[in-house]
Amino acid sequence: MALPLAMHIILEHVPLERRGFMVGVSTMTTCFAPAIAPTYGGVILHEFNWNQIFLFLVHVLAYSFVTGIISIP
Repeated sequence: MALPLAMHIILEHVPLERRGFMVGVSTMTTCFAPAIAPTYGGVILHEFNWNQIFLFLVHVLAYSFVTGIISIP
């Protein structure tokens, strides 16, 4: 659901001359994430336990939610 929503936001709110660049950046990030996720996840799990990761992500998700509500009309 996040990818179609991101594309919709890009296609609706980005000026025509910048659309290709923004779609490229969006596609690059979605293709790059699966390549680094296993290594990043291993490092994070090695350094922190699941309780710390969960508590950190609760704050990140709350911030993302508030930012989304404010910035997406």
